[in-house]
Amino acid sequence: QVATNNGQLNQPIIRGWLQKRSRHMKQWRKRWVVLEEFAIYTFKTDTNQISQATEIIDLHTAIYIKPLNDIEPNHSTKMPSDLSHCFEIYCTNVTFIFNAETKKEMNLWIKYIERQLFKTYLDTN
Repeated sequence: QVATNNGQLNQPIIRGWLQKRSRHMKQWRKRWVVLEEFAIYTFKTDTNQISQATEIIDLHTAIYIKPLNDIEPNHSTKMPSDLSHCFEIYCTNVTFIFNAETKKEMNLWIKYIERQLFKTYLDTN
């Protein structure tokens, strides 16, 4: 259901640089994040080439998104200096945590992802 053109995402709703906490090592990594209609793609570079995605989050598995006020810092050298703009996407089997540079940017991502979660809900019911 993703609109593609030669293996590229071509209808991003929002895209930009966020920091993403890795699921296994709990390290923070800078990622280019692209929100499409029913999925979120993360990349190491600012590309829309699907084959280069480091992660694809299927929004059909997402239950909710919310800002995080009390994230536990770890001792990784890649940890962001400011964790006050974190938000989580809670899915059926995993939780994804992102950090934006500003509160305004965090709220924008949450708003657009919430809209897509609602559309995903309508799509499956």
